[in-house]
Amino acid sequence: MLSVVHRLKRFRDTLLRLVTHASWPGIVIALTLLYGAGAVCMPLFEGPSSSLASLSDYTWWFIVTATTVGYGDISPATLGGRATAVVIMLLGVGLIAITVAKIAEEVVDFGKRRLRGLMKLDETGHLVILGYCPGETEALVRELLTDRTEAGDIVLCATDPEENPMPDCVKYVRGDISSDEVLDRACVSRASRILVHCLDDNETLVVTLAARSVNRTAHIVARIEKEASERHLKRIDPEIECVRSLSIALMVHAVQDRGTTAVIASLLSHGSDDTVFRMELPASAKSWQFGPLQRAFKEKLDVTLFAIAGRGGLQDLDVNPTSGKTIDAGSCLFYIAQSRLDSRQVPWEEM
Repeated sequence: MLSVVHRLKRFRDTLLRLVTHASWPGIVIALTLLYGAGAVCMPLFEGPSSSLASLSDYTWWFIVTATTVGYGDISPATLGGRATAVVIMLLGVGLIAITVAKIAEEVVDFGKRRLRGLMKLDETGHLVILGYCPGETEALVRELLTDRTEAGDIVLCATDPEENPMPDCVKYVRGDISSDEVLDRACVSRASRILVHCLDDNETLVVTLAARSVNRTAHIVARIEKEASERHLKRIDPEIECVRSLSIALMVHAVQDRGTTAVIASLLSHGSDDTVFRMELPASAKSWQFGPLQRAFKEKLDVTLFAIAGRGGLQDLDVNPTSGKTIDAGSCLFYIAQSRLDSRQVPWEEM
C-alpha cells in the first residue's frame, strides 16, 4: 500500500513540475499522461467486460470525472478502479483549474498588451496619427470622428503614454514611431492617410521621412512650426501637406479685422454650422468656368465655392479665383457647407 502511495506521489510531483510554469505543452502532456494512466488501469481493475474497458466510454467517463460533473451513468465497481477514479478526479480538477486560469490569464494579457500598444495590428486603408501631444491629440481625434470621410479605423502611434489615452476611439501602437518595427505594427504601409503630430519639428521631419519611405501613396499631413521645416518636407515630397501654427497670423487679423478669429475657428471646426470641405470633380465631367459654377452651387445646393486645385495638386491651388478661371475634370473644389457633399449626388449636367 505504501508503495502505491509513493508512486502516486511521484506521479503527482511529475505532473506539478510539468505545469509549474503553466505552459500549454506542459498542460497537454499532463492531461495526456493522466488520461493514459487511467486508460491502462481501469481495464486491469474493472475487467475487460466493464464499460470502462471501452475507449469511447472511458473517454466520456474521464471527461465528466476530471471536470467533477460526474453524471453517474458509468462508475467503477472495484477498489482499484475507485482509487484510480479518485486520483483522476483530484489531479484532473487541478489540471482543469490550471487550464481555465491559463486561458483567463492569456485573455487578460491580450487586453493589457492591446491597451499598452504592444500588439501588431491588421489594418488597411486606415488613418495613422504619428505622435502624441497631450490634450491636442484628443481634440484632434474628436474632430476626426465628427466628420468620418472614409471608412477605416484611426490608429494612434506614439512613444508615450504607456496606455491608450483614448481606448474607445483609437487603436494604439506604442514605441519609437520612426522605427520600422513600430511602423510595421501600425500597418503604416497600408494606411490611406497619415497625420504627423509630433512635439517639435526635428521629430516631425524624421517621422515624416520614415512614414514616406514605407508608404509612397498615402496622403501625409504634418504639423510644423518653422517655415524652414516646411521647405525640408517639400523636398521629400511636394505633395506632403504642412500645417503651421496660425497663432501669430490670427493675432494680427484679430487686431486689424475684429471677428476674424471667430470666423476662421468656425470654418475649421466640424462642430459648427458651416465648415470647409473638399470635393474631387468626376473624371468624366465637362469643363466649367469658376463664376458660373460658383453661382450654380450656391443656387442649387446652398454651397459656397471659394478655391480650386488643378490636376497638379496643391501646387495649383487657387483661392478666390477669377470668374473666368477654367475648371477641368479631375480638379478639386473647396467649398463651405453645413455638411459634406457626395460628388455622385451633385447634378453636374445641370451645373
